[in-house]
Amino acid sequence: MKRFVISIISFLLCVPFVCAQDFNVELVSHIGGSIEDVQIVGDYAYCATGNGFAIFDISDPEESHKISSFQLGSAADIKVAHGYAYVASPGSGLQIFDVGDPYQPVHLNSYDYHATAIDVQGDYAYMGCAFWGVYILNISDPTNIELVAIYDYDWAFMDYAITVKISGDYLFVADLEHSVRVVDVSDPENPIHVNAHPMEYVWEIELTDGYAYFGGRSFWIYQMPHPTAMEEIYSDTLWVDAIRVIDNYAYMLRGSLTSTRIIDSPYFRVIDVTDPSQPTEVVHHVLPEHGKPGVGAKASLTVIGDYAYAALGSGGLRIFDISDLLQPVRLFRSEMPGSARGISVRDQYAYLADSMAGLVAFDISQPEAVHYVSHYQDIEFSRNIMLADTYAYLTSWPDGLSIIDISDLDNLYEVGSYDSLENAFATFVVDDYAYVADYASGLHILDVRDPSHPIRVARFLGQITDVEVSGGYAFLADQSGEISGLRVLNVQNPNNPVEVGFYPAIGHYWGCFATGITLEGQYGYLSGGPGGLYIYDISDPRQVELIGGYDWQGVLGPWAEKVAVHDRYAYMPAESGLFIFDIDDPRNVSLAAAYSSPGWTTQIAVHQGHIYLPIQSGGLLVLSSETLSVEESELMPAVDDQDQLRQNYPNPFNPATTIRFFLSETTPVQLSIYNINGQLVNRLLAGTIYEAGSHSVTWNGVDNKGNPVVSGVYLYRLKTNRGIQTRRMTLLR
Repeated sequence: MKRFVISIISFLLCVPFVCAQDFNVELVSHIGGSIEDVQIVGDYAYCATGNGFAIFDISDPEESHKISSFQLGSAADIKVAHGYAYVASPGSGLQIFDVGDPYQPVHLNSYDYHATAIDVQGDYAYMGCAFWGVYILNISDPTNIELVAIYDYDWAFMDYAITVKISGDYLFVADLEHSVRVVDVSDPENPIHVNAHPMEYVWEIELTDGYAYFGGRSFWIYQMPHPTAMEEIYSDTLWVDAIRVIDNYAYMLRGSLTSTRIIDSPYFRVIDVTDPSQPTEVVHHVLPEHGKPGVGAKASLTVIGDYAYAALGSGGLRIFDISDLLQPVRLFRSEMPGSARGISVRDQYAYLADSMAGLVAFDISQPEAVHYVSHYQDIEFSRNIMLADTYAYLTSWPDGLSIIDISDLDNLYEVGSYDSLENAFATFVVDDYAYVADYASGLHILDVRDPSHPIRVARFLGQITDVEVSGGYAFLADQSGEISGLRVLNVQNPNNPVEVGFYPAIGHYWGCFATGITLEGQYGYLSGGPGGLYIYDISDPRQVELIGGYDWQGVLGPWAEKVAVHDRYAYMPAESGLFIFDIDDPRNVSLAAAYSSPGWTTQIAVHQGHIYLPIQSGGLLVLSSETLSVEESELMPAVDDQDQLRQNYPNPFNPATTIRFFLSETTPVQLSIYNINGQLVNRLLAGTIYEAGSHSVTWNGVDNKGNPVVSGVYLYRLKTNRGIQTRRMTLLR
C-alpha cells in the first residue's frame, strides 16, 4: 500500500497538468465562503477561509462585517502574532500579511509548500505540511523566510500533520490517524522526537498548566507534569472538533457531519474540569444550521468574556453570546453560501445547491451587490439543481431527489422527495418527468406530475453522472465499462427507455471520465477529466458523431464538470478554475479565456452578461469576461426614465464625492454604499422623504462607524418607489 501511494504521488508530481491562469476574465463580486479557522485580536476576527484570508470587524458582535479579504486558494489554519497574519494554505503554502491596518492588509511573503497547520513562537513558525512533516521557518524578517529544519515522519504510517501547537520548548503535532507527537524544539534548528501518544483520528490540541486536552473522533485529557511525561486520565467517545479551556471550564465544539449521518449532531458543549480526571457536563447545546469543516477537517473555537467565536467550515463564522451558558444566543453568522456546488438562475434570482445549507436563494439583480434572500436547510450534501415551473429539483447524497416549492421565497418548503437512490449526481426535468443520474445505480426516470409523490417508472443501468433530454431522446454522461462516453436512449415512452447508441470519448491523450453533458442546438458537449471537452453532432440521435473538442496536447487536463453554452462559447468549470472555449467552429476549438478559482464546482450559470460560479468552500463568484458583451443598461433592472441616478463627481475621488439624483415624484429614498463583494459599507439615506426634483448627497469615504474605507471600487445604490439603480465609483487614497 505504501509503495502504491508513493507511486501515485510521484506520478502526479512528474506529469505536467493544467491550472487555470487568469486572462480575459475579471472578478465582479464575491459572496460567502467557508470559515476554517479564526483568531480574535482586539476588535477583529482573522479568518482562514475556503478561498483564502478574511478579516471581520467584530467591535459590535451583532453588526460584524467583513472589511478585507484575499483569494489564496483554500486555507486551513491561521495565526496572528507581532502584527502579522500567518495563513496556512494547502494549495499556496504559507502566506504572510502585515495586518497593522486590518482594513488594508499587505501581503509580504510566502513559502510555497503544502501548509496544513501553523503556529508561531518568537522568531520561528512551525508549519504542518500534510504527509511531509513539520517545517520550521525563521521568520524574524517576514520578508525573508528561511527554512532551518524539518521534522519528518515515518512514511510507513502515512501520518498527516493536521494541527501543530508550540508550548515553550516543545512542539505538539496531531498527525490525524495515529498519534500526538511531542518534539523538543529548544533548538529550533535541531528538533528532537521525544515520544508519541497513540490516539486515532485526533486533530485538536489545547494545552494548560499541567494538562493537555485532545479532540477528534474522541476526547482525551492527559495529566502533563512535563511534556515528556504524559498520562491519560480521562477519555470519552464524543466527537470534538475544537477545545478551549478557560479557568475551570472546557468549551468544546463539534462542527458538523463529515461523512455519515450516524455520528452525533453538531453541538456547543461546556464541561467543568475543576477535577480533570472527573469532568462534569455543564451544558450540551445542539447547534442549528450547522456547517461542514473543510480543508482542515476541523472546526475552530475562541472564547473571550461572554462571547464564543466559532469557525464552522461551510457553516461560516458564528458569534454566540454565552453569558447564559444554558441558553447560548447566536448574534452573527457570516454570509452564505459556505459550500456551494450547483446553480440555476431565473430572472433576478440565483438558486444554489449548497452541501450544508441546502437550497440558498440570492438576489442577483445587481451583480456587483449580490445579496442573500432565503434558504431551505433540510437537505444534506446537495450538489445539483434544476428549476422547472415553480419548483427546484435538488439531487444530493444521501437524500436523493428533493422537490422544493420556490413560488414564495419567504416560505420555501419541500413538497416531495424520492430517496430510493444511492448517489444522485444530477437531474433533468421535462414533460412531467424527472431523469435522475444516480451514478452506480444508473438512470432513474420519475413521474413528477404530482410533485408531492414522485413515482419511478423506469430505470436504466449504468454509471450515469449527468443527463439531458431533447426531442424524445436522453443523452447520458456514462462512465460504465473501460471507456466513458455519451450514451443515447430513446425515451419517447419514458416507461420504456431503449438504448440507441454509445459513443466513446476517445482521441485525447488521457482519455476521459465523463462527468457532464450539455445540449445546445445540434451539438452535445461532453465534459470530463482529465480529457476535458468533447463535442458531438447529435442532429440525428440515432447516428451521433464525435466531431471535435479540446486536446491538451499531452498535458494532464483539468477534471472538468458540466459546461454551460452561451452564444459561441462553452464555459467549463473545473477543479483548478474556469475555462472558456471558442466553439464557433466545433472542429477547431480554442481556449478564449480562463480564471483560477479557489475550489471545485459542479455547475455554472451564464446570465445577462455575467458568469455565476459556485465554489465548494469558496462561496459564489460573479465574473465578467470579454466573451460576454452586454450593455450596462442590460445588467440593471429597468427603472422609470424619469428617476435618474447620476454619476458621482469627482470620480475617482479622495477624500469625498458628491452623488446626484433626480426624482420624478415625492418618495422615500434609500441611498447605500456597498463594496465590490456586495457588503454594505454605509447607508447615507434610510427612507428619507424627498420631493420631486434634483438632489445631492456627499459621501466622505467612511463606513457606517465613521472609519475610513480602503481604496477600491464601490457601488452606490438608489432605491425609490419606482425601482433601484446602481452605479460604480472609485476611491483612491
